[in-house]
Amino acid sequence: MAIEIKQLLIKSNVVDEEDDERADDRNSANANIKQDVLRECRRLILEMLSDKGQR
Repeated sequence: MAIEIKQLLIKSNVVDEEDDERADDRNSANANIKQDVLRECRRLILEMLSDKGQR
């Protein structure tokens, strides 16, 4: 099954003031999500390149 990523939209909100503890938690969660997305993109790209090489 082919998976094609044409567009990735990221919605963000900018907050002027925020509790430092909450900000740290959000930054950590955002970093984890970013790493997960990048890991999955790399996996899909490698899979597509592998499939293309096998043809």
